[in-house]
Amino acid sequence: MRRVLLVLAGIAVLLFGSAAVASAEPIERSTAEVAPMAAPPGCNATNVCFWVNNNFNDGPGRLAGTNPDFRRFAHRTCGGGTWNDCVSSVYNNGTRCWAYLWDGFSYTLGARGNIGLNRGVGITNLGAWGFDNAASSNSWANCT
Repeated sequence: MRRVLLVLAGIAVLLFGSAAVASAEPIERSTAEVAPMAAPPGCNATNVCFWVNNNFNDGPGRLAGTNPDFRRFAHRTCGGGTWNDCVSSVYNNGTRCWAYLWDGFSYTLGARGNIGLNRGVGITNLGAWGFDNAASSNSWANCT
């Protein structure tokens, strides 16, 4: 039920442009109902790709494996000099169905939770999903 409500909330964000997402507990967001799109330039097959700015601008950072700490990956235009808390758009071009971005290190849920992207799905503005500049780790899941 919770996943259905989050998917419906995500659809409402896409349709009506509301970026307000507030909750006392971490949120798990799913892009299950978001239409696939072509991979942005520079986003190689097998990777989850992410950019500093909306609309796939300033990047991409590319990761193929599971990574518990984005502080390990430098990017000079990010405020802290790493990709940690510096992702505003994302695309799943991986080999598994789901790429997950977590707001906590080691795949943990912090105040903003996580977001799961189905393969072939991109989000040009993570702020509309309440997840702008929140990613600290990534993991993958197979199709169920």
